[in-house]
Amino acid sequence: MGSCCRLMGAQTSCLTSLAFSPDGRQLAAGTEDGSIAVYDLGSARRMALLEGHEGPVWSMSYSHGCGSVLATGGADRTVRLYSMPKGDNVLDAINEELAAAAAAKAVDPGSAATGRSAGRLGALQGTATGGAAGLGHAAHHTTAHWPPYQLVRTFTTRATPVIHVGFTCRNLLLAGGPWNLQPVAKPKGKGAK
Repeated sequence: MGSCCRLMGAQTSCLTSLAFSPDGRQLAAGTEDGSIAVYDLGSARRMALLEGHEGPVWSMSYSHGCGSVLATGGADRTVRLYSMPKGDNVLDAINEELAAAAAAKAVDPGSAATGRSAGRLGALQGTATGGAAGLGHAAHHTTAHWPPYQLVRTFTTRATPVIHVGFTCRNLLLAGGPWNLQPVAKPKGKGAK
């Protein structure tokens, strides 16, 4: 028998859908209240809280490949597309910034730009190591420079809740929901009573 290796119970509402990122590092959890929490499976910490749906999030899917798009569908008749951070991990972008700041410091140690970079470098080093400035605490997961997820676009149906979203192997997004046909009145003709 297997054993539980991660327990993520920080949800305030009932779970209605789950989706794993293609690289297996993240888990998106949709809820009955319309919020979506994205967890880093390595640390079991919440990376992002996506809000916007006005009802249960019934389905979610990541695009194939690097998983750069998360599609969500829900009772509010919307399909929402969220972009992931550059690459597939916030740490990739942070490491690039650390390298750029270190390079700037090496070129001109006394410049004003280096002073700004040094202050930012200290905060980013805490972030990259999971310290108080960053990924070790959920409140500090997002920075103004690299938001973990951003809403790209919202599509609204005329009257149909979205109960399924999915990407094809060619990354075409399909969305579906119940369609209620209204009964068509039969024409009254000769002989009709």
